[in-house]
Amino acid sequence: MRIGVVLMMAFVWLCSSSASAQESEFQGKMLKIMNAKKKAFDDRCGGKVTMKWVGKLGHDPNNQETAKKGHALGALVGVALQGVMDACQSNAPVKQALSKVATVEAKKGSGTIACKVAGTTLTILVDGAFEGSNPAGQRAAMVKKLKKDLDK
Repeated sequence: MRIGVVLMMAFVWLCSSSASAQESEFQGKMLKIMNAKKKAFDDRCGGKVTMKWVGKLGHDPNNQETAKKGHALGALVGVALQGVMDACQSNAPVKQALSKVATVEAKKGSGTIACKVAGTTLTILVDGAFEGSNPAGQRAAMVKKLKKDLDK
């Protein structure tokens, strides 16, 4: 009986450490995607930021999350970062406001790509299952929203 319990506990531990290693790999891939945009982000928005993903990914960020017509989370984060850079490049007050950002964090949201600035943190929200518009359209909408929110 005790051997069975020990074997079951070992099996559970092995499965959980395997899942943890896989999640760590996914987090590393997302960070690589985000850091690929870091230098351009710093140059265009006038600051030095740290990029990070917040929360569990649960799957490879380079792949679609669902079988629906969604988009890979990594691609959506890239689109969002490009939208922020576009807004910085085309609007001086937006660039000035975002130059104070020290951390860019991305996490799962719902619906279209969104972002919010709170203190020195820019949070990007992405939804891999959202089918309402293509990423390019979401990028343009985000540029418009940043200009509306930050160009005061």
